[in-house]
Amino acid sequence: MSMEKENRPWMDPQKSAGERADLLLREMTLKEKTGQLNQRLYGFRIYDRKNDAVTLKDEFYKEVENCEGLGALYGLYRS
Repeated sequence: MSMEKENRPWMDPQKSAGERADLLLREMTLKEKTGQLNQRLYGFRIYDRKNDAVTLKDEFYKEVENCEGLGALYGLYRS
C-alpha cells in the first residue's frame, strides 16, 4: 500500500467515513486485511521500558510476521 500522502485518498477529510473506508479497503491487499484480524493482549513481556521510552521486543515483531499483520495491540500497560 502506498504511503505517500497524495496517494492516500482515504485520508481526505472532505470525504465521508464510508467513502474513506471503501477507498482504503480497495487499496489493501488480502494479506493486509487478514492481518487486521490479529488482535493481541500483551503485558510486560512484549516491551522494554527505560525512562519514558518504550521499545517493543523481538517477540512482538515475530508475532506480527507470523500472523501477517496486527490489527490491534492492547493491554501493554495493564500488567
